[in-house]
Amino acid sequence: MNASWVSGNSQNSPISLHTVYLHDNNSLVLQKNVSSPLSSTTLHNLKPYTCYTLYIRALNDIGWSEFSKPSHSLTLPGLPVAHPSVHIINVSSHSISVDVGIATLKDIIQDNVKRCIDQDARFISLLHGPLVGYIVTVATIQPYKFASKTFYNASESFSQVVDISHLKPYTRYNLSFAFYNGRFSGPFTSLVVSTTEGIPGKPRIKHFESSSNSLSIDWDSNADAVGKILAYKLELHTCSKNDTQSSKRLKTVQVDSKELQFVFGNLDPNTCYVIRLASATKAGFGHFSEVEVRTKFEAPSPPVAVGAFLLETNDILINWTCSNESSSIIKNPQYLVCWHFHSFISEQKCLLTQTLNKKELAYCYCDQQQQFQWTVIPLSVFKEAKSGRIIFTIRSSISQTNCTDYVNCEIQSENSNEISLNLSSSTRRYFHTTPKYHLKLDNVAIVGIVSITLLVFLCVIIGSCFANRVHCFLIMCRDTGSCYRKTDISTKYKRITPFHLSKSTYKAISSKEFRAHVNACHADDDAGFQAEFESLEQNVQTNWSTSVARSSENIAKNRYSNVLACTFLIVFLNV
Repeated sequence: MNASWVSGNSQNSPISLHTVYLHDNNSLVLQKNVSSPLSSTTLHNLKPYTCYTLYIRALNDIGWSEFSKPSHSLTLPGLPVAHPSVHIINVSSHSISVDVGIATLKDIIQDNVKRCIDQDARFISLLHGPLVGYIVTVATIQPYKFASKTFYNASESFSQVVDISHLKPYTRYNLSFAFYNGRFSGPFTSLVVSTTEGIPGKPRIKHFESSSNSLSIDWDSNADAVGKILAYKLELHTCSKNDTQSSKRLKTVQVDSKELQFVFGNLDPNTCYVIRLASATKAGFGHFSEVEVRTKFEAPSPPVAVGAFLLETNDILINWTCSNESSSIIKNPQYLVCWHFHSFISEQKCLLTQTLNKKELAYCYCDQQQQFQWTVIPLSVFKEAKSGRIIFTIRSSISQTNCTDYVNCEIQSENSNEISLNLSSSTRRYFHTTPKYHLKLDNVAIVGIVSITLLVFLCVIIGSCFANRVHCFLIMCRDTGSCYRKTDISTKYKRITPFHLSKSTYKAISSKEFRAHVNACHADDDAGFQAEFESLEQNVQTNWSTSVARSSENIAKNRYSNVLACTFLIVFLNV
């Protein structure tokens, strides 16, 4: 504690010494002399958080002065040494209630303490300060894991209830409590407490299977259990058809905690069920896990095998009576023909009827009106049996809908009775049927078809070559002209009748009137005939008429127009 003061009246004799008196609860605990001219000092070895009273008086040549007025001072809080007392009040699965108090108290509320602070205060010697609150730490055990550290304000009393929440059920905790005086926290008081068991969660359904009249379910024990599992409850419900119609509970079964599987029997085939599973601890049953399962179709009854025969075509015919059609709800069953060899140990092999993916597979020609079915299997399927006895059995098979396990969607019946066929001594039988799906051709027919195809192809090639040869010959003749012995003069000098003349009808002219008619049609200079003749000759391939008419000999003799007149009018002469 630091203490300082002011010197007295300077008119008096000089002060040589000051004496400091420190009182605790009216008891002198410290006296210290301070030589002049010092006016302050430090007091040591005081108690923490203690209200002290300070007096000072001075000494000069005359003597001691009177005591100064008292001065009160409170030391700072120190490190607490008190351990809180802890008592458990209540323990649940998620919280713990604890009563925290003070074992040894010294409640000293006196006037001198009130002088140090503005309000009443409790002085607790072992706390070395005021009781501000409590510090609580929470940690799990096995494995150790720090969970939380929380400060709780102190109440007006020296004992209060602290609620520790947000804990895990069925877990051991180490709880530690300590006082806090506003500056330091004291030593901890530890307590190990286990929370009670809680409501378990949903069990995990591991596997489930179904048959035509039963359902089996397997599950795992709760690895993160909130308590010791005492039992399991199973419920069997019907599936709800829609959102408005709830399912109906059919059975409720409770099994021991050691049981991890159960089978529901005596169920209907092809029916939807819901299995619910819940586990229980001392706290009660938890939530249910659900799985929807459908029972399978009832297996069809096996057919009755009638016989096996070796046909003339080296095929094997097998027939049997149909199985009970009512056993299949969706469609008629398919059939599997299975066989093994009697002469040696062999693995049983099966072929599904009514399939077309391989020619070696069995083909079934079924007639809904008949009471039996039959299949023809090529002998090439039985490569292992060069000679010997083959034993056949028949199975019925149906496919179920809404199948999630595609491996087990087929439901097969038991094997039928056995029928055997001895390949070495079997009598070949004739079984007349009309081929429906394939055509068998022998070697002669195949060779004939190939020969005809090649012959037609050869004829087409020869005809094409001959046509090309004639075409080339005609092109050569047209280009060279060497293919003709004489020129067709009529074609070369063919006249083309003008269009407007070909549509005119002329009166027949007698031989006596021909000269007069020609003279009447001519003009002096023959301009009209000349223009028409020249326009006509532009479309004629040969220029013989023009060159002849325009020759100097014919022009002088006025023969230009005569050529046109004779060419045009000769067709109208009436001889």
